[in-house]
Amino acid sequence: MRSHKTVTSFLVVLISIIIVQQFFISQPSLLKDTPNMTYDYIIVGAGSAGSVVANRLSEDGNVTVLLLEAGGDDRGRLKVQIPALSTDLWNSDIDWIYHTEPKQGVMDGFVDGRSFWPRGKVLGGTSSINMLVYARGSKHDYDRWANYTGDQTWDYRHVLSYFKKSEGVVEDSLKESPYHNTDGPMPISVTPKNILPLNGKIIEAFQELGHSLNMDYNGENLEGIAYSQVNILKGERFSSSRSFIHPALSRDNFDVVINGHVTKIHIENNIAQGVTLIKNNKIITVKARKEIILSAGSIGSAQLLMLSGIGPKSHLEDLGIPVIRDLPVGQNLQDHVTHPVPFSIDEPISVVSKIRSDPFVFLRHGFSYVFDYIFYRTGILSLNNFQTLLYTDSKLNTDNNNNTRSWPDLQIYFSASTCPDFILKGANLKDSLIRELSQERNKPIFGWTCFPALIRPKSVGNITLRSSNPMVHPIIQANYFDHPDDLKVMIAGAEECIKGSRTETMRRIGTRLTDKKPPKECQKYAMESREYWACMIKLTPFTVYHPVGTCKMGSPDDPTTVVDTKLRVKGVEGLRVVDASIMPFIVSSNTHAPTVMIGEKGADIIKGREPLPPTKV
Repeated sequence: MRSHKTVTSFLVVLISIIIVQQFFISQPSLLKDTPNMTYDYIIVGAGSAGSVVANRLSEDGNVTVLLLEAGGDDRGRLKVQIPALSTDLWNSDIDWIYHTEPKQGVMDGFVDGRSFWPRGKVLGGTSSINMLVYARGSKHDYDRWANYTGDQTWDYRHVLSYFKKSEGVVEDSLKESPYHNTDGPMPISVTPKNILPLNGKIIEAFQELGHSLNMDYNGENLEGIAYSQVNILKGERFSSSRSFIHPALSRDNFDVVINGHVTKIHIENNIAQGVTLIKNNKIITVKARKEIILSAGSIGSAQLLMLSGIGPKSHLEDLGIPVIRDLPVGQNLQDHVTHPVPFSIDEPISVVSKIRSDPFVFLRHGFSYVFDYIFYRTGILSLNNFQTLLYTDSKLNTDNNNNTRSWPDLQIYFSASTCPDFILKGANLKDSLIRELSQERNKPIFGWTCFPALIRPKSVGNITLRSSNPMVHPIIQANYFDHPDDLKVMIAGAEECIKGSRTETMRRIGTRLTDKKPPKECQKYAMESREYWACMIKLTPFTVYHPVGTCKMGSPDDPTTVVDTKLRVKGVEGLRVVDASIMPFIVSSNTHAPTVMIGEKGADIIKGREPLPPTKV
């Protein structure tokens, strides 16, 4: 084990030296150590949306813009730049490391019954630590928003124009599509087909089951099996920070302050006046002449509003927080949930599974991985963790109008590797459960993992304050599987994974379900029975990183909403929320792309511009 650690350390140092020499040594900081006393706009949170808002507002040289980030700089961080190392960023210094509250009968396979929720604490926010999948969801998601809020500028054809505004598509097959754009700041590529042959086998296998090959799930139709579209350019991650903050750092009217934790919004006479932050153990107050924009995410924005006196009246009073506005902040929490189904294969066409645990395997394969990446920015390290994915309908969702329209409720991710110990450990599984699962899962050298994900959940959670101390994490009640339909859809997803593994394509490469017997928590159920899958899914429901909805958007007359369709906090002037927390309903896909879209549209709203005209498709 010591030799393994020594080799690993050597290679990490080697890669670091080369990449730092190539990209970062000559790069000036361009960050502000201490903010000025006053700005026109203050943006809290430099994540997927905040980065966009900051860039777009600072395009106007006549206004001053301050972007505040509680975490550090993303530049010069090796593991942020390398797509394959996303999971290495879990539980790191750039992760908020949230955990949900226990729930009886669910999540018992986690330490203390708490699901781990990683969220980015760094420039770029969670876009700096996510799995890099670029997916917008279904057109029906946004039409549903528009119908619910009564504002048709949030319908699909209108928001498509904002999706396109950000995009810089580099994939030739997508460049001429009316659904895409080539000159936006955020690169969109497609997973290369020539690096891992297993990905092609996964595509073939699920085509055998009747799923169509979808060349563009962000285009006309969402359903089908596809190679992932990703925020990767030339083998490197392109987060919101790299796409929107880095190019704007030299603007004289734009300041970025890192390691500045905002603790309160100052509101006087129902007008947002400024913010207090802590930086280097100093308390600093900054005032806003025009507006304060919260882009701290579904957890951070909700927490900060409640700490500032905007939230459920009785809850704030219980904590001794003076109530400014009685609004349902923290309610309507929604998330996507998944469960890994791992398989072994005989053919050497996947990622080598034991590369981190076996020093001999590491020495044999690790150098080629590193060589390919250092000198060519290609190979395994240049890929994200989910290179292929499938959108499909479980046929269990009654919202599909008797299946007359395509609106998938299942998104199945595929990883061309097994589900190793360090993933389970990082996801907060109990050591005893990891030991049980690892008895079989650690044996194969080659394999793949199927991750069925519930993308139209009916269960709803909430976030409340644990304390009036802003440094204390809030209480997160995920409420997974409160609605029985959610578990039924997840079981259907696991069964689809099994069907795919038993196609002729998969039989030819020796695919087998890795798990041979249930862990003790599920041992009374027969392997692969519906009862078995229900038990396993409830035992360890993994988050897919997609919490939304805690500052719900809608009509000002709707008592369940926090912001209106202009993203203004109800009853407070000069304060908006622009991030994933405003989603009234979670989208049927990954949430990074929709959150960037919200940032683009929100910036135009703040500027007072007319919305972009709808895209004609």
